[in-house]
Amino acid sequence: MLKAEVKEVSSLSAHADQQEMLNWLKKFEVKPKGLFLIHGEPNAQETFRVKIKDEIQVEAISPNPYEEIELFNE
Repeated sequence: MLKAEVKEVSSLSAHADQQEMLNWLKKFEVKPKGLFLIHGEPNAQETFRVKIKDEIQVEAISPNPYEEIELFNE
């Protein structure tokens, strides 16, 4: 069974730059446990992954297309 909640983020431009997205993430009261980077060129994703780790201490990964990732172990 899939248990998920989808939220729309209307406060960011579809073309927000990395710093805008980092500023948005820094405002979270509770940090996410992890992030998936699914858009952008591989080099840009890697740069952003490092910035996320360094600036907000959250792990981010760039999954491969169609890669299955288990989020919860039940």
